[in-house]
Amino acid sequence: MIRKSFRWLQAPSDYRPCYGRGLPRRRLIAEVSAFFAVDPTRIGRLYRRYARFYREKGYRRFLSERKTLCFEEAFIFFALFNLKVPRVVVEIGTQYGQSTRRLRDMLDLLRPDARMVCYDLADELRFVGHDEVTLLIDDVTGQVAEKVWTRWSPDVVFLDARPYPLIDEAVRSFLKMGGEAVLVIHDCAPGICNPRMHLSHDDPHISSHTGVWERHVLAEVFGVDDPRTRGLDYGAYGRYVLRIFDTRHGLGVIAPRV
Repeated sequence: MIRKSFRWLQAPSDYRPCYGRGLPRRRLIAEVSAFFAVDPTRIGRLYRRYARFYREKGYRRFLSERKTLCFEEAFIFFALFNLKVPRVVVEIGTQYGQSTRRLRDMLDLLRPDARMVCYDLADELRFVGHDEVTLLIDDVTGQVAEKVWTRWSPDVVFLDARPYPLIDEAVRSFLKMGGEAVLVIHDCAPGICNPRMHLSHDDPHISSHTGVWERHVLAEVFGVDDPRTRGLDYGAYGRYVLRIFDTRHGLGVIAPRV
């Protein structure tokens, strides 16, 4: 199941979701510069360019910044797209298309012929047109390698889905593939990671109120005992590195070492 669930389930009493406060401009620029090994001056220029673009588009007003990409998270994508100029971007977990709108607009600015492929279980698109993306109504769980990596050979994949099996498979198949693509994962903030999840791995009723699985999966894959420790924010696996940026929702980026 791909679609995100917002059903309220009572979590253990010692867990309360807590979103991050976001990154100050200078720190964001410095951290993006360090991760991608790019001159901070260049990242600073990209930041100013995207800040203007973001205001002109009015995203904060009509797309909101809750449970979707906030400005800082969108900027990390903008920096990545400028450096990689992707030919194909795949989004797993599209729902209404709020994040999709931001990403499609970036591609139109940087590479209009880029293809954007979106997977979800139902067509609920509101913020992006069907002529702008390839929407596939399909559950890729159990077939991520075939339906995502092999079929599309994407340059960037954005994983914004809840179920444990799908997150686990997407991360492990990406690392096993060994290519030059970049995997970006939403909802990696420690404040929405419940260290004592009371749900089974196959329970689809996941939300910030129950705690989400992203950091649990990443901790298992990257060999970190406590999924909430900040040590997970700087991971390494073979030729890949993980950086979880301390944005509102926590944006995880797994990329080949520079």
